[in-house]
Amino acid sequence: MARALSSTSSRVALPSRRPSVAAWPPLVVASASKPRLARTRAEPASHGFGATRGRPGRCRSRKVIDEGQHGREANPNLPEQPDEIVERRAACRPSRPAALIRAGRRCRSSWVPAAATVARGGLVAFVGLVALEHVLRPGLPPADHFVSEYAHGATAPVQTAAFVAWALATAACAVLAARVPGRPVARALTVLALAAAAAGLLIAATFTTQTVGGELPTGVERTTGGRLHDVGTLAILAGLLVAALASVRLLPRRGYRLGVLGLGAALLAIVPVLVALGYDAPGVGQRGFILVGCAWQWLFVRASLGPVGATTG
Repeated sequence: MARALSSTSSRVALPSRRPSVAAWPPLVVASASKPRLARTRAEPASHGFGATRGRPGRCRSRKVIDEGQHGREANPNLPEQPDEIVERRAACRPSRPAALIRAGRRCRSSWVPAAATVARGGLVAFVGLVALEHVLRPGLPPADHFVSEYAHGATAPVQTAAFVAWALATAACAVLAARVPGRPVARALTVLALAAAAAGLLIAATFTTQTVGGELPTGVERTTGGRLHDVGTLAILAGLLVAALASVRLLPRRGYRLGVLGLGAALLAIVPVLVALGYDAPGVGQRGFILVGCAWQWLFVRASLGPVGATTG
């Protein structure tokens, strides 16, 4: 019996890596008069398990992969099978939607505070640079001259830097407005108006004004650069006004609405108050408009950093 068992086990072939015919019968177990001796001397390959589920003659891919892994443990030089490579890559790589969601959250959590910092920093830099110009040019009375007139003379670089800082702050406000979900019309109006104001600030920084106190001096012909500066100034005023009105719809919060209403009342009261006081000071009126615009931008940045889409009134 031992001789027959040994000759039988020596003729047993290793299982195929990709079997095409199911083993039959499904379970073949070596038997002998002494089961213990048979279990000891029988080859593991003498126990064949046939797959009876699924398509006939086919094994599941996980079984094939497990066999391939056991084979490489015995012989590391064996190449990987295509199914093994695909499964290994799928196991190491997270699903694409989950990866995109995590990347989007990390991106938004990083650029939103950065945009708010740029907006606030630009506003502070603009106000500080304009105040510095008043110190550097005491011979240019603020009541009779506009801020743009500091672009002439020694304060020209300071005025250019001030306009650029305000343009960066305005562009950052547009970025913050673009992240607010819902209300697509109000969001589009706010973003476009802020973009127009930022473009106007860059134009005003590039081309200097020809006016003095808002009027063209006698005998001075208006140049293309002077006209472009006036166009940029109009874009600043119109853009900030439209953006402020649209933002009331975009950010429907009670505190923000009350703040915009108060700034609007202050803006409308500047000229009547100056006229009532008999104070002819065009420079003061322009600076009042600028301060109201900067205050609204600061308020907008603060409101846009709150819970997006939340309403309190």
